[in-house]
Amino acid sequence: MTWTPDCISLFLNGNELSDRASSASELGVSTSVSGVYASGLIFPNLQLRACLSEEEHLFLCTVIDLDQKVTAGDRYSVIRASGLLRQLLLDETPLVHAVNRQYRLELSFQTVDFSQPLPVEAQAHWQALDPEPFPGARTQSCSLKQFLSAPCLAWNGRNARVSDLIRACANAKGGIHFGRTKIADEQMMLDWDQAINLLGEEPSIMAIAAVCRVTLRGLSGLVSATQRGAA
Repeated sequence: MTWTPDCISLFLNGNELSDRASSASELGVSTSVSGVYASGLIFPNLQLRACLSEEEHLFLCTVIDLDQKVTAGDRYSVIRASGLLRQLLLDETPLVHAVNRQYRLELSFQTVDFSQPLPVEAQAHWQALDPEPFPGARTQSCSLKQFLSAPCLAWNGRNARVSDLIRACANAKGGIHFGRTKIADEQMMLDWDQAINLLGEEPSIMAIAAVCRVTLRGLSGLVSATQRGAA
C-alpha cells in the first residue's frame, strides 16, 4: 500500500489493484486481524512430550502461545505476541538458534515478494509480507536473516525492517515493555500508528500478526524435528 500527496493505492505483484482513493476506507479493504486469520491455529495438535530438553520445551511452549495469540487476533494478544517473537528470533540467544543447534536445519520463511522496487514514487509505503491473505501474490523464500531484514515500512526517508517492527512492539508498545523507544527506526513504527489508521486498525498490529503467521509456518520444520526427536 502506497501513500502519495493525492491518493492511496494498493499494488499486488507490481499491479495496481484498484482505482486510487483519497482514504483507506474508500478502498474497501478488510483489515481485521481476526478476520484475515479466521483459518485457525497453524499447530492445532502440537503436544509436549516428557523427554524434551529444556530449550525444546520452552521453544514449543512459545510456539503454542504465539499460535494461540495471533489466532485470537485481539489487540492485546497480538501486542503480547511481539514479545514472544522477540524471544524466538531476536534475543541475545534466540530460542530458534538454541534449539536448532542440535538439528541444523535451514529454516525458510515464505513471504510476499519484496524484492521489486516500488511501483510509484510515494511518501510512504507499507509492505504486507504474509501471502496468506493475498491469493496469487508472488512469493519468495527467505532465510531467517533475510526475513528479519525484509522491509515493512518506508516513510519520511527512513526504512523499517521486520526486526524493527518486532522490537518496537515488544520494547515500547507493550509486548514486553511500554513507552518510547530510543531507536529511530523502531519509533517510526509507533509514530506511523499515530499518523495512519486503517479502518480502525493500527498498522503495526496488523503487521505483527502477519509476521507471526510467516514465522510460525517457517518454523514448522523445526517443530516437527523436536517432535521426532522426542518420540
